[in-house]
Amino acid sequence: MYTQEMHQPIIFTNKASCRDCYRCVRVCPVKAIKMKNGQASIIDEKCIQCGTCIKECPQKAKQYRRDTEKVKTILKENELVAASIAPSFSGIFSDVEILRLPSVLRQLGFEIIAETSVGAEILSKQTNTLVSQNNKIHINSSCPALVNYIEKYSDNLVEELLPLKSPAVTHAIHLKEKYGKDLKIVLISPCIAKKYEIEREENTELIDAAITFEELKELLEEKNLDLLNCEESGFDEISSKRSSFFALNGGFSKAAFLETDLFSINSLAVTGVDEIRESLRFLSETNHQCFLDGLFCKEGCLNGPAADSEKNIYQKKLDVQKYAESKIENKTEFIDNLFIATRFLSKKVKEDSVSENEIKSIFERTGKYTHEDELNCNTCGYDTCREKAKAVVNGIAEIEMCLPYMRRRAERRSDKIMESSPNGIVIINEKLEIVQMNPAFKKMFMCTDSLIGKRISYLIDPEPFIKMITGEIDKYEIKGEYSNYNLVCHQIHYKLDKVNQYAGVFVNITKSENDRVELQKLKSETIQKAQELFDHQVNLAQQLAKFIGESTAKGEEIVENLIKLTEKQN
Repeated sequence: MYTQEMHQPIIFTNKASCRDCYRCVRVCPVKAIKMKNGQASIIDEKCIQCGTCIKECPQKAKQYRRDTEKVKTILKENELVAASIAPSFSGIFSDVEILRLPSVLRQLGFEIIAETSVGAEILSKQTNTLVSQNNKIHINSSCPALVNYIEKYSDNLVEELLPLKSPAVTHAIHLKEKYGKDLKIVLISPCIAKKYEIEREENTELIDAAITFEELKELLEEKNLDLLNCEESGFDEISSKRSSFFALNGGFSKAAFLETDLFSINSLAVTGVDEIRESLRFLSETNHQCFLDGLFCKEGCLNGPAADSEKNIYQKKLDVQKYAESKIENKTEFIDNLFIATRFLSKKVKEDSVSENEIKSIFERTGKYTHEDELNCNTCGYDTCREKAKAVVNGIAEIEMCLPYMRRRAERRSDKIMESSPNGIVIINEKLEIVQMNPAFKKMFMCTDSLIGKRISYLIDPEPFIKMITGEIDKYEIKGEYSNYNLVCHQIHYKLDKVNQYAGVFVNITKSENDRVELQKLKSETIQKAQELFDHQVNLAQQLAKFIGESTAKGEEIVENLIKLTEKQN
């Protein structure tokens, strides 16, 4: 039996893919991201499950909980399972695929294939009655991300949310009323927040699983099912034309006969976080009595974070309209007086208080001492430097997220390395003009900063740099001899790609080179002396030999004479 861990987060970070780009912090409408050691994680109690971070993450490090295994278990263990398909399907799939969608879902194991917009039709009638009878602010409660946002961040407007369940939950109540309480229901939509909505306490046991269009395609691929190879078939339940527009901006108003246009003062239709924020601020400040039809995703559900479609948004809209117009009549029967009332409560996220002294301390650590130092560049992901400083104090952001600060620190570190290096370092541009010299280089070549901007040829032969500028080589190592400066250097030349400049590092080997020459001279003199000694010894040996030879001859002559003299005496 498949069980879903209730504490398992819906949205999470794959840390192996997460790079400290801060894109998720930048796009998150409620800053529900914590950065630690360059890694982003979701703060569950702050998250509204909108999925913006998933949609915008360039590394695909933000992911959402897959419930395909749960759906496979439901289909395996139950004979009667219904698929409730969100109205955005007509903009996501092609015309040919739409005609075959019911067939492929039945091959997966679903017995009932129904449009979620049937729930929107039921809901729209009760909405029209409620709005017409009460002259006050009414906010559409159909979008779960919008509901989450109001409960947590605009809780002063919680009482203005329509006390009615969403179209998806309303449809589930209708299906169970029609087919029995034992019916299992799987919702298929482009929305990640739906996974959270069906787990809310007031909605438990109504919808058994919520998967996205991405997950549906994963199931089809796993089963080797191709939509285009299926036969055409129809839905078991379809909605009216008007309810088919629910996925579009102002679509719910249209379904509820609460028309909205640019000149309407009785209703507002907004999409996207910026319009949502502005409209809620407007209602809070003015108490303007109207119906607010809001969808958290820009341009509506067609742009949901898990829509999995490459279509242009305007093509999606056109396809929804074409599908709606193709409907002849609504043949679905439903009960008008279904009990779909609900209530929303404040879940306001508590903001930790931060003192001015704490903010000042963070500013000082990042080199911000005046108001002009607060660049508010948004590179860190926060709109202002103050907001980022508060996040650092609260432990959800890091000092190092400030790009200007890190750049200054890197420059200081780079400058320190150059200033303290015993080796000469010079940097030139493409025009062979000197951009920077460190103290060691200036000492070696007896120059000052007055040569900054002058050609390197004022000091040394520019040939190694020219070879790199012309692309002949990428790196060059030579031994340079500069008699004018009584200097011998081991030189390393290389290109600084990102700034299109060229560096030269000069290692002073004059002493070692002189030592080598002295040693060579000493070796030569030693060999010469040794040769002279050898020649002297040979000459001496020859003279000794001659002397010994002459002495021996004379000795022999004396001996012979003595012998002869003795013989004569005898």
